[in-house]
Amino acid sequence: MKTKNEKFRHIFNITPEDRLSDEDKAQLFQRIAHSTNKKRRQRLLVYVGSLVAAACLLVCFKLFPPISTGAHAALDIERIASISQTFNKNKDSLQLISVDPKAENHAISFLKVNDRTEMLNLLDLNNSAEAAKYNTVFVPYGKRQEFILPDKTKVWLNAGSYLTYSPDMLGKPREVYLNGEGYFDVAHNGTTFIVKTKNAAVKVLGTTFNVSSYEEDKKMAIELITGKVELSSPHFKNVTMVPGQFIAYDLQQHKILIDNKADGNEILWTKKQLVLDRLSTKDLIKKLERIYNVQIHADQSVLENTTVYSGRINLDVSILTSLSNIYELKNYTITQQEKEVWIKNN
Repeated sequence: MKTKNEKFRHIFNITPEDRLSDEDKAQLFQRIAHSTNKKRRQRLLVYVGSLVAAACLLVCFKLFPPISTGAHAALDIERIASISQTFNKNKDSLQLISVDPKAENHAISFLKVNDRTEMLNLLDLNNSAEAAKYNTVFVPYGKRQEFILPDKTKVWLNAGSYLTYSPDMLGKPREVYLNGEGYFDVAHNGTTFIVKTKNAAVKVLGTTFNVSSYEEDKKMAIELITGKVELSSPHFKNVTMVPGQFIAYDLQQHKILIDNKADGNEILWTKKQLVLDRLSTKDLIKKLERIYNVQIHADQSVLENTTVYSGRINLDVSILTSLSNIYELKNYTITQQEKEVWIKNN
């Protein structure tokens, strides 16, 4: 007959290798105990005892495992991407964030990158290639940057984007994690290339495509320029895309839109142009804030305006010029002080 501890291990699929050390159990149990009132804590200690507490600790350990290697690579890159983004406090400069998951506190290090170079080779930027399992590059608001990944894939990252990748991408399936927008020209080397995002994944062999998946946005979008990709997500059935196809997924309404006659507008940001397609005022402001690295303050009447915007904006001009081209000056007053912009209704 199984003991109570054995039953817990069986129910939660806990192996002997998953067990916490005595020191880890004691530390975590102290945090659990202190989160309750004194009376509850005393009852827990008297009636539940160390056996159930240990089982609870094992369950917590199973649900929130440490960063691992090998078969759990997909989990690794998502967690390390999140860690890298959380610890990036300098949002005004191009950054390379390296993470060593085997070291204490993940051994996070930062390298400020010279953003005056047109195309940056990430093999030259890796400041801890032997130690780091993953690196993350960050492009601040107001910037766009081109990179060459270790496998020779070219990536154009838009403002406010993070891309997590492995310095060792050769001879194995390649995988990156994107929070933001990127245009990919994938190098052919016989292995698959996967772009993971919060809500979906794009799997390719060698092709050019654009992915827009800012985690704070209401939708994600993919446009395929050349080649063939497979789009997978827990939110919808897998889709195999062909050149000239555009797919957008509404994260709030859980609806997918497929346009089979895409015209390449999604990649015009790489040429410093912004295409608007029935964009609301709030979404337009969010895009301009990223592009120009400013904070836009608009009157409530401006934000509540139901007008949608379509057209093309040249991003080589200042934020004031862009806004003046969008709004009629006779109806609005637009001012700027350093990185803050105000739109007032006259």
